[in-house]
Amino acid sequence: MIGEKRVRSSLGRYPHFARNGVKVSISADVPSTPHSMQGPLYVVSNATTLLDIADPQSRPFPPDREPLTIEQALRAVTIDAAWQLRMEDKVGSLEKGKYADIVVLDSNPFEVDPVKIAEIKVEKTMMNGKFTYKAGKAPKVTATHNNLHPIGLGCGFGHGNSSHEFVKHHVAVR
Repeated sequence: MIGEKRVRSSLGRYPHFARNGVKVSISADVPSTPHSMQGPLYVVSNATTLLDIADPQSRPFPPDREPLTIEQALRAVTIDAAWQLRMEDKVGSLEKGKYADIVVLDSNPFEVDPVKIAEIKVEKTMMNGKFTYKAGKAPKVTATHNNLHPIGLGCGFGHGNSSHEFVKHHVAVR
């Protein structure tokens, strides 16, 4: 619809910018993206392969782009996204004085085939230093939790609470 020339000149440019030191963030287009494709790990998998992970027959798109590295993609859903929201002083990385919010995964994204990153399971989430989710248990949601995490900025980790901001989560591998 927009033509090959415009696709090649305009779409999927974020890896180029990331490689040249520009802070980029990546996410799903909510609400047009199906829920199953909104999770940050799904988005990381797509950004590091340029494939539609849901379609085994997909080819990289745009075809002439180099994808993000795993490190670049994880930064794009954590610290660089926090910077774009002007919240890097509170979230986006694990540092003294920031919220103690983490996500514990069952696999290391750096050691998994990028196509399989979307299949990594969340084992635990911790927000402000307290566990809010453990695999197999219902999440405990408190008023403080909702106050810290504005409604409408869903993280997509599928642990029953869509009111999290992913940029307040940090990747930790057990």
